[in-house]
Amino acid sequence: MPSLSSASNLTADATLSLTLRLVNPNQLKGIKYDPLNVTVYDFPNKSNVIGNILMPGFYQGYRKKATKPGQGTANTTVALRAVSENGTGVFRVDMATAVKFKTLYGYSKRHQIRIGADVVVNASGVKVDRKGIRLRSMAPKMGNSCVVLLGALFNFLLFALLDFW
Repeated sequence: MPSLSSASNLTADATLSLTLRLVNPNQLKGIKYDPLNVTVYDFPNKSNVIGNILMPGFYQGYRKKATKPGQGTANTTVALRAVSENGTGVFRVDMATAVKFKTLYGYSKRHQIRIGADVVVNASGVKVDRKGIRLRSMAPKMGNSCVVLLGALFNFLLFALLDFW
């Protein structure tokens, strides 16, 4: 995001660009992506949208990698408010799409996908970490509630058995 750079005075440049790298590890299953909608929010409250990027859908063969660049227009006033005094900021990047898997028998039903990650950018508007950022599922995790439920059920059975003795 070049508009964050205070040294270049490019505040008129409201370009928001990113590159998605998608990996299909499936053997014998291709993936057909619907259009990908990438939204960048301010952090941490996600109340203001900085920008949207709509990328066209595509087919990805099995065990293939795809690199998809995308560009959109950013709301520079929101982006500049999200950046701290030292020139760094944290943005939330969310992606939503739907996919169908292609097998020998045809296409599967459509599956909705919503993933996201927090991205730290520097004063030049470039992400700080040199490594790629892995987008994670935004679905609620049920692991902790299952453990609590099983623990409550175990306590109930234990007290019920103690009452019989």
